[in-house]
Amino acid sequence: MEVCDACGATYFLIGGNALGAVRHHGFIPWDDDMDLGILSKDYDKFINLFREKYEDKYWIHNEDTANHCSSITHICRKNSVYRGIGQVGKSECGIPVEINKVENVPDNPVLRLLHGILCNGMGLLMSCRYFYENRKTTLVLTKNNIKAKFIFSIKIEIGWATQILSVQSLNKFTQYCCGLCKNENSKYVNIPRGRKHYFGDMYLRSEFIPPTQVEFEGHMWNVPANPYRYLSILYGDYMTIPTKSNQDRHSLCELVFPEED
Repeated sequence: MEVCDACGATYFLIGGNALGAVRHHGFIPWDDDMDLGILSKDYDKFINLFREKYEDKYWIHNEDTANHCSSITHICRKNSVYRGIGQVGKSECGIPVEINKVENVPDNPVLRLLHGILCNGMGLLMSCRYFYENRKTTLVLTKNNIKAKFIFSIKIEIGWATQILSVQSLNKFTQYCCGLCKNENSKYVNIPRGRKHYFGDMYLRSEFIPPTQVEFEGHMWNVPANPYRYLSILYGDYMTIPTKSNQDRHSLCELVFPEED
């Protein structure tokens, strides 16, 4: 938040953190990650300043990282370990904050449809490549679930077929496709690599920008302009506490907290 304010980047708590801010005034009790959105036009200046100020303390993994098999930027705390499926065998896997780009959406409905198909298609290829790169761990985790194993086996086969492209080139092209619309006054914005992908994570610009502030863990931080509308689109009845079996959690293999500075 400090870096965003310093460089004039517009940021938002999104996903579970926006939900936590509204429903719990902080983290959801069983939450285990941090999700932020940053306007696409502000992303580069944010990353450049963050790297300048904090490269000694954090790793930045994005489309410029050779083997970062995700279209979401991860800012990871050095001297810590957060090892999920995608970090098995990797060294720079610190506790992350995930940064999602908030993109413009074409006003023309035909172009919007084509753009959505393109973005979702590239997102699917990135997902398949992710599961191929982490196929051993994925198949172990799904060995007792026949349906999941079948689905992931298909994704792994598609990922195998994309080996002709490097992870980095595939990631860069995905980012390029998601950012094709440069209209900063478009009626809609979206988070194409978000929870519900291109069409499900789409919002009226007037309900998303400019951000408003709510309390989160004792701080006043940005959320979408109409957080109630945003959360309704993303979660439906967002104020109802889900049962334990329906609570979102990540598969984690190893967790080591950093020593205090």
